[in-house]
Amino acid sequence: MIKIDKSKLGVEYNKIKSYLEYYEEYGAPLVEEYSRDLDEKVNSITSYLNQCRTYNLDFDVVSLQRIVIDLSSTIYYTSSRLEQVEILADMAKISYKDRYNEAYTSKQGASRQEERRYTSDQLKALADQEAIEEELVHFIYQHCASILQAKVDAANELLKSCSKSLSACIESMKSMSYTSNKAGI
Repeated sequence: MIKIDKSKLGVEYNKIKSYLEYYEEYGAPLVEEYSRDLDEKVNSITSYLNQCRTYNLDFDVVSLQRIVIDLSSTIYYTSSRLEQVEILADMAKISYKDRYNEAYTSKQGASRQEERRYTSDQLKALADQEAIEEELVHFIYQHCASILQAKVDAANELLKSCSKSLSACIESMKSMSYTSNKAGI
């Protein structure tokens, strides 16, 4: 059985909690801002589909066409925003690596001037500690990009479903028109 030092749990929990608060302050609003149009569009489509289901209505071809066109353009613009966040994540990663290397080199140089020499692991730990903010910014952008990607993927699945429903409606209309014409109506 593993023994856990409960005094360390409190320290780690508080550190993690502060990181979560940092994300909620900076990351969550970014995701909300960059995905607002897509979220609103998906909510609108879901509402329409639920109304059709609730009132046992057939899908309206014009409404489905509008949904497919609107959702396609919204996905396009959200994907563009996703790309911006991915670029920010890459830039934040570079910033983190620069800060980490700068801190590592600085501590290594200071270690040479002092009587005490740091081990490689100690230097890594000290550099990690000094670059924590840059690492958090990188993780926030990376996490935001992941969330936006998941939303775009889900919207693409919804788009596929709506496109299939639109095709089925059109085929049904063609079939009824063919049947009417064949019957001489």
